[in-house]
Amino acid sequence: MSFSLIIQSVALSLILLFILFMVYQVLFYGFSPFFPSRKEEMKKIIKETRIKKDAIVYSLGGGSSGFLMSLEEHYPDLRLVGVEDSLCSYLATKIQVFLKKSRIKVLKSDYYWINISQADVVYCYLSLKDVRDIQRRLKIDTKPNALIISNGFVIPYMEPFKTIELKEKMHWSRIFNRGKKVVRTSRDEDKRDNKVYYYQV
Repeated sequence: MSFSLIIQSVALSLILLFILFMVYQVLFYGFSPFFPSRKEEMKKIIKETRIKKDAIVYSLGGGSSGFLMSLEEHYPDLRLVGVEDSLCSYLATKIQVFLKKSRIKVLKSDYYWINISQADVVYCYLSLKDVRDIQRRLKIDTKPNALIISNGFVIPYMEPFKTIELKEKMHWSRIFNRGKKVVRTSRDEDKRDNKVYYYQV
């Protein structure tokens, strides 16, 4: 075997090991070790959130197990429900919950049709389109005094009573475009910001 083939084989093996390691971290812990800010974000969001010990908490989107698992560590008696509309996200979240032996209930549903009438807290990690689609339901269909938390987008026609700032996220596009002039486009408004918005219904 030539030296170049050996180098290629070693490089491929390292890449495969890296991928397996990342998958293991995400499935068991819900976070990538190379981007620890996500777990730090969850801790900060939870610290800023007042929750009753017996509350019902729904998490909509974004691989809901990350937020709910962090919450479960602090409040083991909560009733936790994760909702995903994507089959891949749903299955990944189910696997995480199973491997961690968590009590989180995971549902596969369109966000617009999920019943949130009994929720004391609704955490949203959604696209701007999804936030706009469900904003009316968040305002009307939740119980009085329910807490709504939106990570990354303001909810239209609702006034947040508190806003917290998160550390700026590092995106792969920024790594490869470092030092280059990036042209803003009309889709920039769809980009998630580094703030979390708290609403009281």
